[in-house]
Amino acid sequence: MSSTGRLAVNFGGLDGISGEISAAVSALRGRLDRLESELAPLKADWTGEASAAYQSAKTKWDQAINDLNATLAQTGTAVSDSAADYRRAENANRASFGG
Repeated sequence: MSSTGRLAVNFGGLDGISGEISAAVSALRGRLDRLESELAPLKADWTGEASAAYQSAKTKWDQAINDLNATLAQTGTAVSDSAADYRRAENANRASFGG
């Protein structure tokens, strides 16, 4: 809200941010998939405590990444939903003036 008490919404900005968040989620998933593929040959040879330590750390890391991805996806959805809500309000306001 501005100092005049008016609310100005940049629809393009909201759409852009929503798209950037979605792209970030996709990029993160892609990087993690590539990393897992690159580690696959090494993991096949790991045994004992090293393997167990890696699996334990990876389980925690995977959960943290899944949580981050979920949060980013929810944020992207919220931004997109907000843009749609603002557009509906804008259209209703325009229609009330015959536009």
